[in-house]
Formats: sequence, structure tokens, C-alpha cells
Amino acid sequence: MYGHFNLVFRSFIIERQGGEQVWEKIVAQSKCEPDFDNNYVYDEDITDRMITRSIDILGLPREPLLEMLGEYYLIYMQKRGYDEMLRNLGSNILEFLQNLDSVHGLSRRDYPDMVAPSFRCDEGSVSDRMVLHYYSARKGLYPVVKGLTVEAAKAFYKMQLQMDVQKIETECVADERGEREHVTFDIIAKKIKEQVVQEGPPTFIAQTKKHSERQILQEDVEAVKLKLEQIRKELGEGALPLNRKKTVKARWRIAVKITAMHKGFVPNYPPSLPINPRMFIEIFPYHVTLDKDLKIVQSGLKLQILMPNIRSRQALLTDFFTIRYPNCVDLTYKNIERFVLCPFILELRKDAMEENWSDRPALQIKGQMFLLRDNGFYVFIASPVAHSWADLENRKLKFADIPMWDVTRDFLVADLEYRKCLENNVRTSLGGSTNNRARRISNQSVGRGSMADDAAVKERLNRMQKELDNERQRSNTLYLAFLPKDVVDLVHRGHIPCGEFYNQASALFCDVVHFLPMVAKCSPAEIVGILNSLQAKFDKVTRVHNSFKVESIGDAYLVIAGVGEKKESHAERIANTALGMVVTAREIRSPLDGDPIQLRIGVHTGSLVTGIIGHKVPRFVVMGETSVVASKLESHGEPGKIHVSPTTYRALQNKSFVFVDRGKIELRGYGPLQTYFLVRNEGATDDELIGRSKFGNQDITYINEGKVDTPFVKGNKVHPANESPSSGVGSRTATGESDFTPFQYK
Repeated sequence: MYGHFNLVFRSFIIERQGGEQVWEKIVAQSKCEPDFDNNYVYDEDITDRMITRSIDILGLPREPLLEMLGEYYLIYMQKRGYDEMLRNLGSNILEFLQNLDSVHGLSRRDYPDMVAPSFRCDEGSVSDRMVLHYYSARKGLYPVVKGLTVEAAKAFYKMQLQMDVQKIETECVADERGEREHVTFDIIAKKIKEQVVQEGPPTFIAQTKKHSERQILQEDVEAVKLKLEQIRKELGEGALPLNRKKTVKARWRIAVKITAMHKGFVPNYPPSLPINPRMFIEIFPYHVTLDKDLKIVQSGLKLQILMPNIRSRQALLTDFFTIRYPNCVDLTYKNIERFVLCPFILELRKDAMEENWSDRPALQIKGQMFLLRDNGFYVFIASPVAHSWADLENRKLKFADIPMWDVTRDFLVADLEYRKCLENNVRTSLGGSTNNRARRISNQSVGRGSMADDAAVKERLNRMQKELDNERQRSNTLYLAFLPKDVVDLVHRGHIPCGEFYNQASALFCDVVHFLPMVAKCSPAEIVGILNSLQAKFDKVTRVHNSFKVESIGDAYLVIAGVGEKKESHAERIANTALGMVVTAREIRSPLDGDPIQLRIGVHTGSLVTGIIGHKVPRFVVMGETSVVASKLESHGEPGKIHVSPTTYRALQNKSFVFVDRGKIELRGYGPLQTYFLVRNEGATDDELIGRSKFGNQDITYINEGKVDTPFVKGNKVHPANESPSSGVGSRTATGESDFTPFQYK
């Protein structure tokens, strides 16, 4: 199993089921790694152990836990840039389910060995009543599907689903890795009633709700009657849709489809098709029609040219094609029926093709299977798989070999236009002249195709790529200055995340003592210089302890921990940040009296709500009780001291922090509150709190175009200046700022 599912499960436990401490217990008892790689394949036994241990630790039954995981799975995918695709899969939950297999098909290039689950609804299913067949190589995860489907119906279509498991059975679809769990769901969908706010009691009949959208209009009924009478006259009684079905249930579904689903629209089914077989095989040159024994009864013109023996009446599909997708599925009639909603990829067998294909890459065709209900045959409408012009050329195919209606043509043309545009821009920039005529001459001379010119183009492309990477890094650094890292990743994908609630987080609010008299008596340059020095040192302290500066207004400075990627040890990190700020503020002298700057700090631990406001310039905001209480504790504090709430005190008890009991104070809006002053951390020195090197008591500096001016410290060892620190909590790329020694949290 790929690490993607394990990553979702980890995020689910941390955000919804108790936080980092619960996850650490699960990891310890499961004997697995605390984090996972999205593209790495893990043993499925790891996932089973994590789920089992979660059930024991959380005290929840297996099915409800997995259903909640399924609900969270949808939200997780929405936050990571898939929201637009998921919202537009279909106009109702039936179409949503029928197109999930296509979504899995799109990910096959990223996860080539993934045995994806498959979804199929019975033919008679409608938008409010359906039978879902779910196939999966991983047993016991069907409650995840139930939770995801219910949440999708509620979020996208305002529908409430009742999903009941009809049966669970194991089927074999291939000789190798072919065992599948087949779960059949019976689904009933009901529209969620929206509450109507009435302004007052109705006084006229016109104010009474008619619910006309739930009624079958008389004009619809008349239109259906006329159409049925026309069918009876032209084709006879047996051709009527209702007479084709034997059971009452089947007839009722047909009636529902004709009336309620079409809502007045009655389709026109012609008695015969005007297209003859010859035209059909020319229009669809890569199609195959097969019977229940997989005999090919009809094939497209191009396939007949490539494989002349396919014209034989005894030709079998398996003699000419090998299935490449769905993965780990044998090419049988029953499997086509099971996975009919999957996109199929069939590879033409070289031993069945002309001899001149032996030295070419294999040709694959991709398409969809359609059931011909009258005789049980399947027709496979497909086209060649070609991702670039090189794919065509390697197989000695031509653009004309792709049907004109195939979107592959558009992709190939778009690829060519993109590459030509890029090449023209490079050649123009190589000309080095702003004159249009000079550019044209330069383009002509460069376009002669010499090896030197090609090398120049490649060199220019490499240089442009490096410039692009540098600009991307600068943009990323700018975003990281005012947004958490996980939010920056979403913003880069064009997705503005919605608000997040954190049950446990810590906040710090700080200001400078006697700042207003300082502003009144000192010059503007002195005030700005003091604030600039303080902010630079404070920013460094927040990086040392992996806390996050939300904003600074004047001398006020707000820091939080416990949100984003780093949620563990948030109280310790905020406490150490506060201590580090007090230490580093002493190094700056007040322009009033020359004494060290004093701070007043308040710290509180509790719940937080965070979000992003604005699209052009996204701004990270913090709301909730924690930030408010931290601000009040700061205003009720004393100069040079760190005022701590009882919740933060309890979170830091029995650790290396030393407190002084302040007693009860009257906190406006909260009444009497027992508070404390944080004095020191006996487990850390002042240098460690501010991330200063132990060697020579000097800051560790890098940067300026990636050049390291002094040695740096890593793992209590001094490394030469020509090395670079490995990526980690404290490592940063060239940004022009001093680096630091990150504080190690266990």
C-alpha cells in the first residue's frame, strides 16, 4: 500500500482524535515509523496494526472509526487542491460514484503499481436509489468508502444518504494479486430540507409553499403518453419500455426514468441507425466488439491494418491484446463486467502484429467499454496512447492515424505550440537586441540548427531554469514570512484554505515596557531602529523554537505554536520562545536611559481558530479565546516578567520550567484567575534559548549567495565553512539572514 493512505490516517488522528500524543502512542504500539512517504510502498500489515491499535487506544468500534476517517478523507483531499475536481465529477451522487474510477486512472502515472479500488452502480440505479458495487484489494476498509460517500453527498449535493451493506464476498479477478473484496451497498438518497425562515404567518394563499418542484407536471405526463402511443403504432406492443421488463420493480424504475428523471424531456430513439457497418469501422478505427466468449466479432479499420489476423471469425481478444489497466486484473468477460466504469488500457501484442513492429515500442490503446444490452456484447471504443510527438514517431505512426474527434490531437498540438513558444523566447533572448529586425535576423541565424547553436539554446534554458528556481525560492521565502509552511504549499497550488480549529495550541503576546514615553521623547529614526532590532531578534527566536509570528503592530508581537505541521510540544516551544525573547531584549539599550529593554509577556494555552483572509495578499489571522487571554495576561503582567495562565502552567508542570506563584488576579471578563510567573528553564542555557553557537559566543552566519562565512554547528560538531547544513528544522536556503542552532525537542 502506498504511503498516501497512511499519511491521511496520521493526519486524521492528529487533527480529529487527540493530537500528537495519541499518535505517538499508536506509533509506539504499532512499531512503525511516525511519518510516511507519499510515494513509498508500505506493507499492508502496518496499516492494519495502526487501525487495530487506534481502536484499542481511542475505545471506538472499528466501523465508526473508519467511517469518520472516510469523512475526513474527503476534507483532506479538498484542502490539498482536489476540491475543484471533486465538486465537478457529476451532477448527482450517482454520477460522482460512476466517475471515481476515472479519477484513479489519472493517478496511474504517479502510482504505476497501485491496485486501485473500483466502483460500479447497477444499471437500474437512479440518483436517489442505487446499488453500489465496491471492489478492493484491501479487505475491511469498506467503512471508509461509506463515510466518504455520505460526506460527498452532503457537501456537494445536499443529499442525506442511507447506506446499508447487502453482502460481502471475496472474488478472484487474476491469477496474481487478483483477490478482491466485493462489497455491495444499497443506497437511498434524500434531499436535505433547508430551513425556511418565515417573516410572519401567511395571510394569503400565495404565501403557502407549493413544492411544485417535487410534482410530476401534467404536461410531462401528456408528452410521455404521446411518445408511448407513437412507439405502439410504429413498433408494436412489445417494443414499449415497460413491456420489456418482467418484474414490477424493473417496470417501476423504467417509469421513474421516463417521467421524474427526464422532467418533461422525452428522448427520441430511432427505430434503426442510418450508419452502415463499413462507415462505423472507419469512424472508430480502433474499436473492438466482442461476445461473451471474448471472440472479436468486429474491429476498427486501423486495428485490421495493424493486425490482419484479427479479421478471423475465431479471433479471441486475449490473442491480440494484453490488459495494462486496471492493474492486476485478467482479461475476462466477467472482469469487464465488474470494472466496466474503469478506463481500460489494452496493449497490442507484437506477436500478432506485422513483422516490422518487432523493433518498435508496444502500442497501447485507451478507451471505454460499452455494454450492448440486446445481445450482451461489449464494444471497446479506444484511441492510441500518445503523450508526445516522440511517442508517435517511435511507433512510426502519423497524426492522421489519430481520429479527428480524439482529444489526443489537441494535446499534441498544444505540446508543440508550448515548445515552439519556449524555443522562440530563448532564441529571441539570445539575439541580445531590442530591435525587431535584429531579432528576426538573430532568429534566422540561430534557426540553422548548428550544434553550437543548440548548445547555446540548452545553456540558456538551463540558466532560465535556475533563474526560475531562484524566483520561486524568493517567493516561497516571502510567503513563509507571514504564512505557515503547510498553508504556503496550498497557496502555491492556488487553493486558499478555509478556517481551521485547533483544540490545543499556545499563544504569546508581548510588548515593550515604557514604549509610549520612548515614542514621545525619541526621534523617529531611533524608534524604528529599536523596533527593527527587536523584531529581527524575535524572528530568530521563533525559528529556533519552531513557533510562528502571526503579526506585529508597533511594539506588540503575537506568536503561536501548535498549528500547521508542528503541533507537538506547543506549550514548551512557546515558553522557550518567551524566555528567549526576554534574554535577547536585554542586549538592546533604551535610548531614554540606556538601560536594557524590558518586555511584558502573557502566555496562554487553549483552543484557537485560524484562517486566511484575502486573495490578492493572503493574510494569516488568529481568533479565539487563547489569543485574547494571552493579550489580557500581558496587560495585567509586570515589567520584565512572563505572565502564564493556569492551563499553560499545568502543561509545563513536572518539566524543567521554574515558576513563581503570583496568586489570584481579577482578569476582566474572566473573573478571579490563579496565574504564575515563568522564571527560567533549568534544562536550557540562555545561548540555547536564542539559538546562539557555543563556540566563541557568536551567531552562526551563512548566506549571501549561498556562501558560508563562518563554521556552523550541527549535532555538537563544527563543520567546515565550505559545507552546507542538511535540511531540517533549522536549515534555510540563502535569504540574507543569520542562521541559528535549532532547539531540540523530544
